[in-house]
Amino acid sequence: MQKRFASIASIVLVCVMVAGFAVAFSFDNRASGNQPESPDTPGVHILSEETVAVLAETTTFPFGDVGPHDWFYNSVVWAYRNEIMNGTSSTVFSPHSNMTRAMLVTVLWRYAGSPPAGNPAFIDVAANRWYSTAVAWANENDIVHGHNAFIFGVNEPVTREQMYTILYRYMIFAELTINLDDEPRILRFEDEEEISDWALDAMYLMYDAGIMFAQGTLDRSARPRVNAFRGEVAGAMYFFDLYSEPISVTMPGDS
Repeated sequence: MQKRFASIASIVLVCVMVAGFAVAFSFDNRASGNQPESPDTPGVHILSEETVAVLAETTTFPFGDVGPHDWFYNSVVWAYRNEIMNGTSSTVFSPHSNMTRAMLVTVLWRYAGSPPAGNPAFIDVAANRWYSTAVAWANENDIVHGHNAFIFGVNEPVTREQMYTILYRYMIFAELTINLDDEPRILRFEDEEEISDWALDAMYLMYDAGIMFAQGTLDRSARPRVNAFRGEVAGAMYFFDLYSEPISVTMPGDS
């Protein structure tokens, strides 16, 4: 049965449940090796030309493989300027390359302010690597778990359903909410049967919020098992930052 979160109260309830117990599961890595075409983003906010011009003037943007013609250009500039995402080299961003598990947890960790964390508990996560603290932080806070107690899978690609579920878990961890329109943008994905049960809530919420990207105006496919690519993640992070906001709960007696 399709599950939907329709109100802030539902998300608050989930936060309470998560505080009571941590649900640890590993992701199923049966993703397709094909990468999606660069999608357009109908119906979502795009930076104005004036804003892009200001970003260009205030940011030394070094990546020659990302340009204004790319739908994710504004998002990559934003992510780079805010030190959330770096390139795969000093001059290359690799926007169509697969996003790995190590990369994604590092992006979220930087977005959270690079908080301290303990030592990573996985044998495939060496100490003092660029992702070591991020992996430990994500695991400690039940945002991303390893495949088991010993293996994290740092270099494995992240599928779209994994990426949006991880972002959804971060939203719960950070006590954020997203206000949705009364009418959902989509009632059912054409490929819903391909979505894992644990990813349904995340996929529908992120699509309704304008954070998940379609391949075209009439596209109603989630493409859950397709690998997420770096430009797509930059776009998701930008719109997540744009649309999410802290949950505010008025307690009895508050003025």
